[in-house]
Amino acid sequence: MITKYNNTKIFEEGVKVIRLSEVYLIRAEARAKQTGKDALAAANLDVISKHADASVATTTATRAALQSLILVENRKEFAFEGHRLFDLIRNRLGFTKYRTGGTTIPIPANSNKTILPIPLAETEYRAE
Repeated sequence: MITKYNNTKIFEEGVKVIRLSEVYLIRAEARAKQTGKDALAAANLDVISKHADASVATTTATRAALQSLILVENRKEFAFEGHRLFDLIRNRLGFTKYRTGGTTIPIPANSNKTILPIPLAETEYRAE
């Protein structure tokens, strides 16, 4: 049983739209992708990871290793909230789709299967 939300009897708890932890991780990811901003990105990551566990060592990773740590923290912070697929697509990472019956489908990073459709109402021109 996932106990992330308090009301586990009828599941009528409001969905969290955005939290401060998400803002910190978005900023950390953006800074990690900029040249020369690794220290700032690591500081943002540390705010979130140390909030969950004060004994965590200060982040010293840089570049790709730092980006990987940010993705791991994203995965932990937003478990079961539907963020993971968007994190993988945004960072151009492949993944494995697990289907019932034990079959798997490897989805490479450049797959067209990760492109979400644009609603028809958004593509039709309407003069107002």
